[in-house]
Amino acid sequence: MFNKGSNKTNKDTKEVSIKAPKTEVEISKDEIKLRKKLKGTDISPIDLIFTIRHLALILKSGLPIGEAIGSVAGQSSNKKLNEMFGQIDKDVHDGKNLHDALSYYPKVFPQIAISIIKIGEEAGTLEKNLLFLTDYLKKKYELQKKIKGALFYPLVIMGMAFLEIAGVIFFVLPQMESLFMGFDNVPEFTLGIFAFTRFIRENVLFILAGVIVFVILVSLFFKTKAGKIFLDKASLRAPVLNKLFRANILANIPRTIGILLSSGIPITQAVQTAYETISNYEYENILKKLSGSLSEGKKLSILLLEYPRYFPKSFVKMIEIGEDTGTLEDNLTYLHEFYTDEVNDISNNLTTLIEPIMLVFLGVIIALLAVSVIGPIYQLTSSING
Repeated sequence: MFNKGSNKTNKDTKEVSIKAPKTEVEISKDEIKLRKKLKGTDISPIDLIFTIRHLALILKSGLPIGEAIGSVAGQSSNKKLNEMFGQIDKDVHDGKNLHDALSYYPKVFPQIAISIIKIGEEAGTLEKNLLFLTDYLKKKYELQKKIKGALFYPLVIMGMAFLEIAGVIFFVLPQMESLFMGFDNVPEFTLGIFAFTRFIRENVLFILAGVIVFVILVSLFFKTKAGKIFLDKASLRAPVLNKLFRANILANIPRTIGILLSSGIPITQAVQTAYETISNYEYENILKKLSGSLSEGKKLSILLLEYPRYFPKSFVKMIEIGEDTGTLEDNLTYLHEFYTDEVNDISNNLTTLIEPIMLVFLGVIIALLAVSVIGPIYQLTSSING
Protein backbone atom coordinates (compact mmCIF):
# COMPACT_ATOMS: atom_id res chain seq x y z
CA MET A 1 0.00 0.00 0.00
CA PHE A 2 2.79 2.35 0.86
CA ASN A 3 4.51 1.85 -2.47
CA LYS A 4 1.24 2.39 -4.30
CA GLY A 5 0.57 5.65 -2.49
CA SER A 6 4.15 6.71 -3.04
CA ASN A 7 3.82 6.11 -6.76
CA LYS A 8 0.60 8.11 -6.83
CA THR A 9 2.28 11.00 -5.02
CA ASN A 10 5.18 10.98 -7.49
CA LYS A 11 2.74 10.90 -10.38
CA ASP A 12 0.80 13.85 -8.96
CA THR A 13 4.03 15.75 -8.42
CA LYS A 14 5.09 15.03 -12.01
CA GLU A 15 1.75 16.28 -13.33
CA VAL A 16 2.02 19.48 -11.30
CA SER A 17 5.55 20.14 -12.58
CA ILE A 18 4.43 19.71 -16.18
CA LYS A 19 1.56 22.17 -15.78
CA ALA A 20 3.66 24.69 -13.86
CA PRO A 21 4.14 28.03 -15.69
CA LYS A 22 7.47 28.95 -17.22
CA THR A 23 9.90 30.95 -15.15
CA GLU A 24 10.99 34.47 -16.11
CA VAL A 25 14.37 33.11 -17.28
CA GLU A 26 12.65 30.63 -19.61
CA ILE A 27 10.38 33.35 -21.01
CA SER A 28 13.33 35.64 -21.68
CA LYS A 29 15.12 32.80 -23.47
CA ASP A 30 12.06 32.29 -25.66
CA GLU A 31 11.95 36.00 -26.45
CA ILE A 32 15.66 36.06 -27.31
CA LYS A 33 15.14 33.10 -29.62
CA LEU A 34 12.16 34.82 -31.27
CA ARG A 35 14.06 38.09 -31.68
CA LYS A 36 16.99 36.30 -33.36
CA LYS A 37 14.56 34.56 -35.68
CA LEU A 38 12.78 37.80 -36.57
CA LYS A 39 16.06 39.68 -37.03
CA GLY A 40 16.85 37.67 -40.16
CA THR A 41 13.32 37.86 -41.56
CA ASP A 42 12.43 39.60 -44.81
CA ILE A 43 9.09 41.40 -44.86
CA SER A 44 7.10 42.27 -47.96
CA PRO A 45 7.47 46.00 -48.78
CA ILE A 46 3.71 46.28 -49.24
CA ASP A 47 3.02 44.87 -45.75
CA LEU A 48 5.61 47.21 -44.24
CA ILE A 49 4.21 50.27 -46.05
CA PHE A 50 0.65 49.59 -44.90
CA THR A 51 1.77 48.99 -41.30
CA ILE A 52 3.84 52.18 -41.08
CA ARG A 53 1.02 54.20 -42.63
CA HIS A 54 -1.44 52.68 -40.16
CA LEU A 55 0.87 53.64 -37.28
CA ALA A 56 1.14 57.22 -38.60
CA LEU A 57 -2.64 57.62 -38.85
CA ILE A 58 -3.16 56.23 -35.33
CA LEU A 59 -0.58 58.66 -33.92
CA LYS A 60 -2.23 61.49 -35.86
CA SER A 61 -5.50 60.72 -34.05
CA GLY A 62 -3.76 61.51 -30.75
CA LEU A 63 -3.15 58.02 -29.37
CA PRO A 64 0.11 57.69 -27.34
CA ILE A 65 3.01 55.88 -29.00
CA GLY A 66 2.85 52.89 -26.66
CA GLU A 67 -0.83 52.20 -27.33
CA ALA A 68 -0.43 52.95 -31.04
CA ILE A 69 2.28 50.31 -31.53
CA GLY A 70 0.27 47.82 -29.49
CA SER A 71 -2.74 48.29 -31.76
CA VAL A 72 -0.59 47.93 -34.88
CA ALA A 73 1.01 44.70 -33.65
CA GLY A 74 -1.97 42.54 -34.54
CA GLN A 75 -3.37 44.35 -37.59
CA SER A 76 -1.11 43.11 -40.39
CA SER A 77 -1.89 40.01 -42.45
CA ASN A 78 1.80 39.11 -42.10
CA LYS A 79 2.26 36.98 -38.96
CA LYS A 80 5.99 37.69 -38.71
CA LEU A 81 5.45 41.43 -38.94
CA ASN A 82 2.87 41.22 -36.13
CA GLU A 83 5.37 39.31 -33.98
CA MET A 84 8.04 41.89 -34.78
CA PHE A 85 5.83 44.79 -33.73
CA GLY A 86 4.89 42.83 -30.62
CA GLN A 87 8.57 42.83 -29.62
CA ILE A 88 8.90 46.50 -30.59
CA ASP A 89 5.89 47.27 -28.38
CA LYS A 90 7.62 45.58 -25.42
CA ASP A 91 10.84 47.57 -26.06
CA VAL A 92 8.93 50.87 -26.19
CA HIS A 93 7.10 50.05 -22.95
CA ASP A 94 10.49 49.24 -21.39
CA GLY A 95 11.59 52.83 -22.13
CA LYS A 96 13.31 52.56 -25.51
CA ASN A 97 12.78 55.09 -28.27
CA LEU A 98 10.94 53.81 -31.33
CA HIS A 99 13.98 54.23 -33.62
CA ASP A 100 16.14 52.24 -31.20
CA ALA A 101 13.56 49.44 -31.09
CA LEU A 102 13.33 49.37 -34.90
CA SER A 103 17.10 49.39 -35.40
CA TYR A 104 17.24 45.80 -34.09
CA TYR A 105 15.69 44.69 -37.42
CA PRO A 106 17.97 46.20 -40.13
CA LYS A 107 16.73 43.86 -42.87
CA VAL A 108 13.20 45.25 -42.48
CA PHE A 109 13.87 48.87 -41.49
CA PRO A 110 16.69 50.45 -43.58
CA GLN A 111 18.91 53.18 -42.22
CA ILE A 112 16.84 55.89 -43.89
CA ALA A 113 13.76 54.69 -41.97
CA ILE A 114 15.63 54.74 -38.66
CA SER A 115 17.02 58.24 -39.30
CA ILE A 116 13.68 59.71 -40.38
CA ILE A 117 11.88 58.23 -37.36
CA LYS A 118 14.66 59.40 -35.04
CA ILE A 119 14.36 62.97 -36.33
CA GLY A 120 10.59 62.77 -35.97
CA GLU A 121 10.87 61.68 -32.34
CA GLU A 122 13.36 64.43 -31.54
CA ALA A 123 11.41 67.16 -33.36
CA GLY A 124 7.94 66.03 -32.25
CA THR A 125 6.81 65.37 -35.83
CA LEU A 126 6.78 61.57 -35.74
CA GLU A 127 3.46 61.04 -37.52
CA LYS A 128 4.48 63.47 -40.29
CA ASN A 129 7.83 61.73 -40.73
CA LEU A 130 6.15 58.33 -40.78
CA LEU A 131 3.87 59.49 -43.60
CA PHE A 132 6.91 60.75 -45.50
CA LEU A 133 8.62 57.41 -44.91
CA THR A 134 5.54 55.62 -46.24
CA ASP A 135 5.65 57.78 -49.37
CA TYR A 136 9.39 57.16 -49.76
CA LEU A 137 9.07 53.37 -49.39
CA LYS A 138 6.09 53.29 -51.76
CA LYS A 139 7.93 55.18 -54.48
CA LYS A 140 11.02 53.04 -54.00
CA TYR A 141 8.92 49.88 -54.33
CA GLU A 142 7.15 51.19 -57.44
CA LEU A 143 10.48 52.13 -59.01
CA GLN A 144 11.89 48.68 -58.35
CA LYS A 145 8.79 47.12 -59.92
CA LYS A 146 9.17 49.34 -63.00
CA ILE A 147 12.85 48.49 -63.39
CA LYS A 148 12.15 44.76 -63.02
CA GLY A 149 9.30 44.99 -65.52
CA ALA A 150 11.42 46.91 -68.01
CA LEU A 151 14.31 44.46 -67.67
CA PHE A 152 12.02 41.44 -68.11
CA TYR A 153 11.87 41.86 -71.90
CA PRO A 154 15.66 41.94 -72.52
CA LEU A 155 16.17 39.07 -70.07
CA VAL A 156 13.67 36.97 -72.02
CA ILE A 157 15.44 37.82 -75.28
CA MET A 158 18.82 36.89 -73.79
CA GLY A 159 17.43 33.65 -72.40
CA MET A 160 15.98 32.65 -75.77
CA ALA A 161 19.25 33.50 -77.49
CA PHE A 162 21.24 31.28 -75.12
CA LEU A 163 18.70 28.48 -75.60
CA GLU A 164 19.22 28.72 -79.35
CA ILE A 165 22.99 28.51 -78.91
CA ALA A 166 22.58 25.50 -76.62
CA GLY A 167 20.30 23.86 -79.21
CA VAL A 168 22.91 24.33 -81.91
CA ILE A 169 25.72 22.98 -79.70
CA PHE A 170 23.85 19.91 -78.38
CA PHE A 171 21.57 18.96 -81.29
CA VAL A 172 22.57 20.56 -84.63
CA LEU A 173 26.37 20.42 -84.62
CA PRO A 174 26.63 16.76 -83.44
CA GLN A 175 24.57 15.72 -86.52
CA MET A 176 26.72 17.87 -88.78
CA GLU A 177 29.91 16.49 -87.24
CA SER A 178 28.92 12.88 -87.96
CA LEU A 179 28.17 13.88 -91.56
CA PHE A 180 31.27 16.01 -92.12
CA MET A 181 33.70 13.44 -90.70
CA GLY A 182 32.81 11.16 -93.62
CA PHE A 183 34.50 13.55 -96.03
CA ASP A 184 38.22 14.00 -96.70
CA ASN A 185 40.07 17.28 -96.24
CA VAL A 186 37.70 18.82 -93.72
CA PRO A 187 38.84 22.45 -93.19
CA GLU A 188 40.68 23.34 -89.97
CA PHE A 189 38.08 25.99 -89.21
CA THR A 190 35.31 23.40 -89.26
CA LEU A 191 37.32 20.96 -87.16
CA GLY A 192 37.99 23.72 -84.63
CA ILE A 193 34.28 24.48 -84.22
CA PHE A 194 33.46 20.79 -83.80
CA ALA A 195 36.26 20.31 -81.26
CA PHE A 196 35.15 23.35 -79.23
CA THR A 197 31.47 22.33 -79.11
CA ARG A 198 32.43 18.71 -78.36
CA PHE A 199 34.46 19.95 -75.38
CA ILE A 200 31.39 21.83 -74.10
CA ARG A 201 29.16 18.76 -74.45
CA GLU A 202 31.61 16.43 -72.73
CA ASN A 203 32.25 18.83 -69.82
CA VAL A 204 28.84 20.45 -69.49
CA LEU A 205 28.44 19.43 -65.82
CA PHE A 206 31.82 20.90 -64.86
CA ILE A 207 31.04 24.07 -66.81
CA LEU A 208 27.65 24.44 -65.08
CA ALA A 209 29.25 23.82 -61.69
CA GLY A 210 31.86 26.48 -62.46
CA VAL A 211 29.18 28.96 -63.49
CA ILE A 212 27.19 28.29 -60.30
CA VAL A 213 30.29 28.71 -58.12
CA PHE A 214 31.16 31.93 -59.97
CA VAL A 215 27.65 33.33 -59.46
CA ILE A 216 27.74 32.46 -55.74
CA LEU A 217 31.16 34.10 -55.30
CA VAL A 218 30.03 37.23 -57.15
CA SER A 219 26.84 37.47 -55.06
CA LEU A 220 28.88 37.09 -51.85
CA PHE A 221 31.30 39.77 -53.07
CA PHE A 222 28.43 42.19 -53.73
CA LYS A 223 27.34 41.76 -50.10
CA THR A 224 30.73 43.01 -48.86
CA LYS A 225 31.58 46.69 -48.48
CA ALA A 226 33.93 46.58 -51.46
CA GLY A 227 31.25 44.88 -53.55
CA LYS A 228 28.64 47.48 -52.63
CA ILE A 229 31.05 50.29 -53.51
CA PHE A 230 31.72 48.63 -56.86
CA LEU A 231 27.97 48.32 -57.57
CA ASP A 232 27.35 51.95 -56.56
CA LYS A 233 30.07 53.19 -58.92
CA ALA A 234 28.93 50.90 -61.72
CA SER A 235 25.30 52.02 -61.39
CA LEU A 236 26.33 55.63 -62.09
CA ARG A 237 28.27 54.60 -65.20
CA ALA A 238 26.08 51.87 -66.69
CA PRO A 239 24.68 52.68 -70.17
CA VAL A 240 21.05 53.88 -70.12
CA LEU A 241 20.48 52.81 -66.49
CA ASN A 242 22.87 55.45 -65.08
CA LYS A 243 20.34 58.20 -65.87
CA LEU A 244 17.67 56.31 -63.97
CA PHE A 245 19.79 55.72 -60.86
CA ARG A 246 21.13 59.28 -60.86
CA ALA A 247 17.65 60.80 -61.19
CA ASN A 248 16.40 58.61 -58.34
CA ILE A 249 19.21 59.87 -56.06
CA LEU A 250 18.62 63.50 -57.07
CA ALA A 251 14.93 63.05 -56.23
CA ASN A 252 15.60 61.60 -52.77
CA ILE A 253 18.25 64.07 -51.56
CA PRO A 254 16.12 67.27 -51.74
CA ARG A 255 13.09 65.43 -50.36
CA THR A 256 15.02 64.24 -47.31
CA ILE A 257 16.64 67.61 -46.66
CA GLY A 258 13.37 69.48 -47.31
CA ILE A 259 11.26 67.52 -44.82
CA LEU A 260 13.97 67.82 -42.17
CA LEU A 261 14.17 71.59 -42.69
CA SER A 262 10.39 71.86 -42.41
CA SER A 263 10.65 69.95 -39.11
CA GLY A 264 12.93 72.67 -37.74
CA ILE A 265 16.19 70.78 -38.21
CA PRO A 266 19.22 72.98 -39.11
CA ILE A 267 20.63 72.62 -42.63
CA THR A 268 23.86 71.07 -41.30
CA GLN A 269 22.05 68.27 -39.49
CA ALA A 270 19.63 67.83 -42.42
CA VAL A 271 22.48 67.23 -44.86
CA GLN A 272 24.16 64.93 -42.35
CA THR A 273 21.00 62.84 -42.11
CA ALA A 274 20.74 62.83 -45.91
CA TYR A 275 24.19 61.29 -46.31
CA GLU A 276 23.37 58.71 -43.63
CA THR A 277 20.28 57.67 -45.57
CA ILE A 278 21.57 57.84 -49.15
CA SER A 279 22.04 54.46 -50.82
CA ASN A 280 24.98 55.36 -53.07
CA TYR A 281 28.59 55.38 -51.84
CA GLU A 282 29.79 58.28 -54.02
CA TYR A 283 26.91 60.61 -53.17
CA GLU A 284 27.23 59.61 -49.52
CA ASN A 285 30.87 60.75 -49.46
CA ILE A 286 30.01 64.03 -51.17
CA LEU A 287 27.20 64.84 -48.74
CA LYS A 288 29.46 63.91 -45.84
CA LYS A 289 32.01 66.49 -47.02
CA LEU A 290 29.25 69.06 -47.55
CA SER A 291 27.98 68.53 -44.01
CA GLY A 292 31.41 69.35 -42.62
CA SER A 293 31.73 72.47 -44.77
CA LEU A 294 28.23 73.70 -43.91
CA SER A 295 29.17 73.69 -40.24
CA GLU A 296 31.77 76.31 -41.14
CA GLY A 297 29.05 78.65 -42.43
CA LYS A 298 29.32 78.04 -46.19
CA LYS A 299 26.28 78.01 -48.48
CA LEU A 300 25.02 74.70 -49.82
CA SER A 301 24.71 75.93 -53.42
CA ILE A 302 28.34 77.13 -53.51
CA LEU A 303 29.56 73.80 -52.17
CA LEU A 304 27.51 71.85 -54.74
CA LEU A 305 29.24 73.73 -57.57
CA GLU A 306 32.39 71.77 -56.75
CA TYR A 307 30.69 68.57 -57.95
CA PRO A 308 29.27 69.35 -61.42
CA ARG A 309 29.49 65.70 -62.42
CA TYR A 310 27.01 64.69 -59.72
CA PHE A 311 24.75 67.76 -59.43
CA PRO A 312 23.45 69.46 -62.63
CA LYS A 313 23.62 73.24 -62.94
CA SER A 314 19.83 73.53 -62.84
CA PHE A 315 19.76 71.54 -59.56
CA VAL A 316 22.33 73.86 -57.96
CA LYS A 317 20.62 76.99 -59.35
CA MET A 318 17.30 76.09 -57.75
CA ILE A 319 19.00 75.64 -54.37
CA GLU A 320 20.85 78.95 -54.81
CA ILE A 321 17.59 80.78 -55.56
CA GLY A 322 15.97 79.14 -52.54
CA GLU A 323 18.81 80.23 -50.25
CA ASP A 324 18.76 83.81 -51.57
CA THR A 325 14.97 84.23 -51.40
CA GLY A 326 14.24 82.22 -48.26
CA THR A 327 12.22 79.61 -50.18
CA LEU A 328 14.69 76.73 -49.90
CA GLU A 329 12.10 74.23 -48.63
CA ASP A 330 9.74 75.00 -51.54
CA ASN A 331 12.55 74.74 -54.07
CA LEU A 332 13.70 71.44 -52.62
CA THR A 333 10.14 70.13 -52.97
CA TYR A 334 10.13 71.27 -56.61
CA LEU A 335 13.43 69.46 -57.26
CA HIS A 336 12.05 66.30 -55.70
CA GLU A 337 8.93 66.41 -57.88
CA PHE A 338 10.94 67.24 -61.02
CA TYR A 339 13.36 64.33 -60.65
CA THR A 340 10.60 61.98 -59.54
CA ASP A 341 8.83 62.72 -62.84
CA GLU A 342 12.11 62.10 -64.65
CA VAL A 343 12.48 58.74 -62.89
CA ASN A 344 8.96 57.80 -63.97
CA ASP A 345 9.60 58.88 -67.57
CA ILE A 346 12.85 56.94 -67.83
CA SER A 347 11.45 53.81 -66.22
CA ASN A 348 8.35 53.90 -68.45
CA ASN A 349 10.55 54.17 -71.57
CA LEU A 350 13.32 51.88 -70.36
CA THR A 351 12.41 49.09 -72.79
CA THR A 352 12.63 51.50 -75.73
CA LEU A 353 15.98 52.84 -74.52
CA ILE A 354 17.41 49.33 -74.15
CA GLU A 355 16.27 48.16 -77.60
CA PRO A 356 19.40 49.40 -79.48
CA ILE A 357 21.61 47.45 -77.07
CA MET A 358 19.42 44.37 -77.55
CA LEU A 359 19.66 44.70 -81.33
CA VAL A 360 23.45 44.70 -81.11
CA PHE A 361 23.33 41.69 -78.78
CA LEU A 362 21.02 39.78 -81.13
CA GLY A 363 23.27 40.68 -84.06
CA VAL A 364 26.24 39.14 -82.27
CA ILE A 365 24.23 35.98 -81.47
CA ILE A 366 23.09 35.64 -85.09
CA ALA A 367 26.66 36.09 -86.26
CA LEU A 368 27.85 33.35 -83.89
CA LEU A 369 25.13 31.00 -85.13
CA ALA A 370 26.00 31.76 -88.73
CA VAL A 371 29.69 31.12 -88.12
CA SER A 372 29.03 27.86 -86.26
CA VAL A 373 26.43 26.41 -88.66
CA ILE A 374 26.82 28.03 -92.09
CA GLY A 375 30.60 28.53 -91.81
CA PRO A 376 31.50 24.81 -91.75
CA ILE A 377 29.14 24.08 -94.67
CA TYR A 378 30.66 26.90 -96.71
CA GLN A 379 34.22 25.82 -95.86
CA LEU A 380 33.50 22.20 -96.76
CA THR A 381 31.78 23.15 -100.04
CA SER A 382 34.78 25.29 -101.02
CA SER A 383 37.15 22.44 -100.14
CA ILE A 384 35.19 19.94 -102.31
CA ASN A 385 34.95 22.35 -105.25
CA GLY A 386 38.65 23.09 -104.95
